Amino acid sequence: MSEFLDVGVIGLGVMGQRMLARLAGHARLRATQVWDADPQAVARTLAAYPQLRAAAGAEALIASSGLHSLYIATPPAPHMALSNLAFDAGLAVFCEKPLTVDFDAARRTIERIEREGQRAAVNFSLASSPGLAALQAAWQEGPQGPIGEAQHVRIELAFAAWPRPWQAAAGAWLSERVEGGFTREVLSHFVFVLQRVLGPAVVRSSRPVYPPDGRSAERSLSARLEAGGIPVEVEARAA
Repeated sequence: MSEFLDVGVIGLGVMGQRMLARLAGHARLRATQVWDADPQAVARTLAAYPQLRAAAGAEALIASSGLHSLYIATPPAPHMALSNLAFDAGLAVFCEKPLTVDFDAARRTIERIEREGQRAAVNFSLASSPGLAALQAAWQEGPQGPIGEAQHVRIELAFAAWPRPWQAAAGAWLSERVEGGFTREVLSHFVFVLQRVLGPAVVRSSRPVYPPDGRSAERSLSARLEAGGIPVEVEARAA
């Protein structure tokens, strides 16, 4: 059997739990240490996976010996700081999207990754989906293929509630403007697919509508993009 590569997990919410379940059956990777700001989340995780060790904190986990990789499933704000600490420690980083809410920090970190050859990836689950593979294959057949020649793309999202009920345990940040909102959490997946199929997208206009409290995330979004020379219309809303 191949030697395992040890993974540390920071963030034990829905995505962190899904990753732990995947790692539990992986042939080459295994989770060994975990940490979350919520002690109850840590306790529940250790009860489900007694072979794991709880770190004293995020920095302590990253600095521990023996790790190969770090998986980050926290809310977005600390993503860049945690990623850079991991790079300092020589770790590969697999980070949940969105990469960050700080564009300047993201640009600096991306420049570092490219300059130093750091090992890093952002998790967009549709990257390995059969649907994307089928769409790419059909698109590559050209105008005479099953899709035909694209004239226009429209993306529509509608939510009966935001956050969605299964996200309730994630905390208030998902419903707030600083880190949450359905544009970051859901629309980003479809823009990812759009760019994989058509090429880099450019935002031509964007009109989000926010509640008047100055804190809550967007309630609707109308946007116009262009990808591969094809116009893209986005309409999204939450009840």
